[in-house]
Amino acid sequence: MKFIMFFAILFFSQVVYGQQQNNDLIVTTTGDSIFCKIIDVNSSEIQFSFDHRGRIITIKREQTVSHTYNYVQVSEQNQSIVEPLPSPPRRGGSSVPLYRFNVALSSGVNSFGTISIGDVQSGGAIAAGADVTYFFNQYLGVGMKFNVTSCDVNFNDYFSGNDKMIFFAPALYSRFGKGRLSLGLNAGLGLLNWKWELSDKSVNVSDLSLENESTTGICGVLSVGVSYMVSQRLGFGFNVQSLIGSIKTDNYKRTPAPIGLFFEGNYRF
Repeated sequence: MKFIMFFAILFFSQVVYGQQQNNDLIVTTTGDSIFCKIIDVNSSEIQFSFDHRGRIITIKREQTVSHTYNYVQVSEQNQSIVEPLPSPPRRGGSSVPLYRFNVALSSGVNSFGTISIGDVQSGGAIAAGADVTYFFNQYLGVGMKFNVTSCDVNFNDYFSGNDKMIFFAPALYSRFGKGRLSLGLNAGLGLLNWKWELSDKSVNVSDLSLENESTTGICGVLSVGVSYMVSQRLGFGFNVQSLIGSIKTDNYKRTPAPIGLFFEGNYRF
């Protein structure tokens, strides 16, 4: 019986201890109330944790209205006065959530660009992409950018083929926000692979040396867009992207799409 009482007391103490871990309260400029365990407070940042793994999260002081230690909300069943939550003013704060990682998936269209043979230009190339970014602070981050574009091209009704470009590059990211809306900029330099495949096999284009072209070169990227955070983690937006540079084979030159419009969904954690 003594052992049972001992383990019951031990279990109860662990439950009470676990419940006391998130007794502190942080109120943000966007009106969010974060129940947590405040680890450290200095002139510029507040460090806190609220999960069982003890992961420490940092928030800028300028993103908060107040922080309270040992915040207690008394049950109304006890007929006691319930301490109200602070009502922060709805002033424009940073749109950047507390989470530093951002994963974005995008899809859209690119203008085709040019190929030296016939100086072909056309629109409607299907494009898709992904970005993974780590932000050092609310304004600046680094990450990787991936894009793929595919388009069927007709060379003056003489022969046709499929043109595909794959771009992979490290990039520098920045974002500036007010409320839930933010402006994003990024630029990078990486590898661009161009691959051409002839689709009309009935035409002999051996003299053109374009039946199976594939080459890889260096290319830059520049993108600007806007995003809206529906919640602390999920958002969507639009961005305009431009690939800068060109790549060459032995006989031909490929200039990438000068501009593209993308719809983007992102997840931050």
